[in-house]
Amino acid sequence: MNSIPLALYLAALVAYMLHFARRQPDVGRAATTLLVAGALAHTFVVGMQTMDVGHVPVTNASSAISTFVLLLVLAYLYTEMTTEERAMGAFILPLVVALQTIPALHPMAEEKADVLHGPLFGIHVSSLLFAYASFALACVIGRRRRGVVAVIGRDEKQIVLAQRGEHGWQSPVELAQCSIEPRSVVSVPKKLVEIY
Repeated sequence: MNSIPLALYLAALVAYMLHFARRQPDVGRAATTLLVAGALAHTFVVGMQTMDVGHVPVTNASSAISTFVLLLVLAYLYTEMTTEERAMGAFILPLVVALQTIPALHPMAEEKADVLHGPLFGIHVSSLLFAYASFALACVIGRRRRGVVAVIGRDEKQIVLAQRGEHGWQSPVELAQCSIEPRSVVSVPKKLVEIY
């Protein structure tokens, strides 16, 4: 059952790589569509496993990894939809495909242990796996965006920032000349300026 989401994730990976290389909007929309289809298929698989065993499938390594992958994909889709940035998919999807390969190739039987009869166990473990998935997503995004911002000047109403780019530190004027969206001058309250 885990092979269908894996195939859709693999197709989405190829589409995200093409979109990253060529920046074609149609390819980007196709990549997102394939990823949403994979997430829906994966949700169906996890739902069927949940109905089969009576709890969230997290008691063995294979099912826990599968649930983690689903939560990672959902966290990434939320990030993509809110930021409208599809380039991160080229960095997230290799991790998703590599991890989803494990439950697809080595499925394990789900065991029903006594400790799993508590009503909050599934919520607890699902929220824990979602936190790990969000952390993994943040790590990939952080590695992709290496820019650092530093305070280079201030007056009573503004703090002027510089951002480290590929060619060293860039002032707000240089950022504007490079057609980079200027987030360089921030209006702040006077008390915050005094902190700096």
